[in-house]
Amino acid sequence: VAYAINDRRVIAGQFEDDNYVFHGFLRRLDGSFENIDAAWAGTAANQGTLVWDINADGASAGIYVDQNFMQHGFVRLRSGEQVSFDPDGSVGTMVCQETCLNAEGEVTGFYMDANGNFHGFLRDRAGSIVTFDAPSGGAGTFLDTLATSINRRGEITGYTFDSNFVAHSFVRARDGRIYRREQRHARVFANRARCGDGVRRTGRRHLEQPGNPSVDQ
Repeated sequence: VAYAINDRRVIAGQFEDDNYVFHGFLRRLDGSFENIDAAWAGTAANQGTLVWDINADGASAGIYVDQNFMQHGFVRLRSGEQVSFDPDGSVGTMVCQETCLNAEGEVTGFYMDANGNFHGFLRDRAGSIVTFDAPSGGAGTFLDTLATSINRRGEITGYTFDSNFVAHSFVRARDGRIYRREQRHARVFANRARCGDGVRRTGRRHLEQPGNPSVDQ
């Protein structure tokens, strides 16, 4: 499955082999492929590496599932160097598909803590991680903040679930301020999540708005 393409027309994605193990790949303009396996990824069925983002510099990002079926984020530099990361307290880290790695090498996404709550995070190019919660998020299992996109200015968008499992969109400015962005006549759907395939399907609700809720790339 191809998920992202950069300005050099390099495509990033993932595939599943005959043993149900996931592998990432890059496809270059000349048609050549390079497979990507995170060094820490498990090799059993339903484990492995999923590459979901690529930026203009050729860096890519995604998640891997280790031999204990724990999910982690990773970044792969253009040189091939790989870096694994998890926010403090994470029991499952999600780097979302397509728009969670910007041109500056910053990565956003969300993670689940030991209580089943979700929190957003921002990882900078140097490896520092800041976590955050949007003010409209609830407290409880499968509630709180899911960051799903970042632009080159470091602005992040995503959504939260309140205590009634109603979703609300937000924008986080580069300085850390968070603004709610509500769409009139927005619809709430059960069992859908924009980035729900990474931290397993949970029966959460997702706010689907007309148009693309991601910020500009």
